[in-house]
Amino acid sequence: MPLKQFFQLYKKYIFAIGIIILIFCCIYTFSLSSDKRLKSEYNKILLDLQGSANSDKDSLTACKKMLELAEKDYTPAQRFVGKYYKNKGNFAQFEYWLTKAAEQGDTIAAVHLGVCYSYGTCVKKNYSKAFYWYIKAAKQGVAIAQFNLGLCYEKGEGTQQDFSKAVYWYEKAAEQGYAYAQCNLGVCYEKGLGEQQDFSKAVYWYEKAAEQGYANAQCNLGVCYEKGLGEQQDFSKAVYWYEKAAEQGYANAQFNLGMCYGKGEGIQQDFSKAVYWYTKAAEQGLAEAQCNLGYSYSNGQGITQDHSKAVYWYTKAAEQGLAIAQSNLGTYYDKGKGITQDYSKAIYWYTKAAEQGYVGAQFNIGLFYYKGKSKNDDAFTNYSKAIYWLSRAADQGDKDAIKILRANGVKKAR
Repeated sequence: MPLKQFFQLYKKYIFAIGIIILIFCCIYTFSLSSDKRLKSEYNKILLDLQGSANSDKDSLTACKKMLELAEKDYTPAQRFVGKYYKNKGNFAQFEYWLTKAAEQGDTIAAVHLGVCYSYGTCVKKNYSKAFYWYIKAAKQGVAIAQFNLGLCYEKGEGTQQDFSKAVYWYEKAAEQGYAYAQCNLGVCYEKGLGEQQDFSKAVYWYEKAAEQGYANAQCNLGVCYEKGLGEQQDFSKAVYWYEKAAEQGYANAQFNLGMCYGKGEGIQQDFSKAVYWYTKAAEQGLAEAQCNLGYSYSNGQGITQDHSKAVYWYTKAAEQGLAIAQSNLGTYYDKGKGITQDYSKAIYWYTKAAEQGYVGAQFNIGLFYYKGKSKNDDAFTNYSKAIYWLSRAADQGDKDAIKILRANGVKKAR
């Protein structure tokens, strides 16, 4: 090709490139200008609404104006319109406008939709859709979406359960300082879920979340110090973190703090304070605390002895399936303390606990049948059941059960 012809083609090429760049710049400038204008209009509508009486009429007027911006694909306006319809109970329109915003990459809308689908709030519960929107926002670096995505992988909601991927997304959110993710990541390291068990790393992440005031992490950190997991055992530090979480109303920490006061570990023994914290946790429905509170009332430990209240709290815990509470409740019905004596109910609760392998209940129900207290079974049946349950207790090393069995010539006894 002649040199002159080459330069002519080159000039045309450069000119074409220049035109394309110019067009792109014009479009980009127009887009920025348009976005700036839409944002200005959006802010004005918000200011007008804030300056009004904020009545239903004012909200409707604002929504109509926002609707114009929403139809121009301005995502904050789409979210506003969606929220308006949500408040009015029009969930179909709420879902429509939030989806419109999320489809344009609005991460706030995407996360909001994900949460709604996760819990069935305003929309039909759909874990697959929740997962879809979480991953959209998570890939854009939104910490709460990364955390929620981790939850999906951990629980197998909307996707196949995968602890390794759960850890991956928890870590992404944790590194951004998201306390919930830091705590969950700590749990994964503590239990060896998706990662090799590492108590030191568990403590590291619990501490990160605990320092932000997250009660769950504070309690977990307290457990690590109490048991010497990843850190040297230190009851004083355990108490410190339990107290932090307990004061926020976290039931597990309240129970654990009560245990520390009851045992005098990391703090001076004080049964009345133990009862105080057991009560706090028990009132939130924590079975272990309800059982310990029942024990405190039963023995007058830290509080005036009251068998009827002991029965009340043992019942609360027993109904949640706590074996020791079921056994203790059976004893109360057996003895008729704090409640009318009722052998059938004693058998019922002993059996519930015994079937869970609780050795005390196995011995008690075995002894119950051995002594022939039940009027509903003949002597043979009583003896058969006695041998069965006493043997179960003996298998766990109960010396009294072994003694009775040997006295009756049962070779199965140790």
